[in-house]
Amino acid sequence: FPVVGEALLWTLEKGLGFKWTPEVKVAWESVWGTIVSVMGPALKKAHFDKMPEEDRNRVLVQESWALVKQDSQSLGVNLFLKIFEIAPAALQLFSFKDQTPLAESAGLKLHGTIVMQTVGKAVAGLKDLASLVPVLKGLAERHADFAVLPEHFPIVGHALLTTLGSALGDKWTPEVEAAWVSTWACVAAVMEPALVAASQAKAASEANPGIEANHANTDKDDRMSPTDSASSLPESAILREHVEESMAPSEFVAPARGGGE
Repeated sequence: FPVVGEALLWTLEKGLGFKWTPEVKVAWESVWGTIVSVMGPALKKAHFDKMPEEDRNRVLVQESWALVKQDSQSLGVNLFLKIFEIAPAALQLFSFKDQTPLAESAGLKLHGTIVMQTVGKAVAGLKDLASLVPVLKGLAERHADFAVLPEHFPIVGHALLTTLGSALGDKWTPEVEAAWVSTWACVAAVMEPALVAASQAKAASEANPGIEANHANTDKDDRMSPTDSASSLPESAILREHVEESMAPSEFVAPARGGGE
């Protein structure tokens, strides 16, 4: 549009000659601005509507995240306060459990910021699903050491969406909400099985210390690398495979719009 607008005004200036007064120029600039204000959003929407659903979801998630990501500490604190509101016992999993007031806890603020930065990395990684999958698996495996359970995923998902809904306000449209629900379902579909497998391996190694080294080597051999995943499946199929295998039927329930319970 800027290029076309500039060319149009140049053409009119050359064609009108001395009649191309400052007043005429301002009038045409105003007319062109009106045209762009109507055609620009319509053109963007037309391109958006032609995208595959997974691409539309990615765009909606990334654009909405861009609106709130700068306030990562506040988002992180609100996320965990919502988690502890839904599941009070979860607070005992954290080192800052005895810090009061909890909302002002330095430990909570730090941990919340780190978690939201991780969310940001995952959102950015939606363009490269083949590389994102092993990152999510690794994240789940590390959380096996902190007594995190599969049943925590719906709680975290609900809290995350509620937090985002509150932060985005009227930008939290049904389309944006649906995109985040879909994205979280895919994330959970990858992480839950990895968490379960890591927790089982940890329990087995604690019960049989002698086989710990053997088991670690087996895990290393079995784990799919980013290169392996990229070569064995198309990007769009990787998360879909995990969804079909691990999230049918899904137990995730989206929160009510506007951040309500």
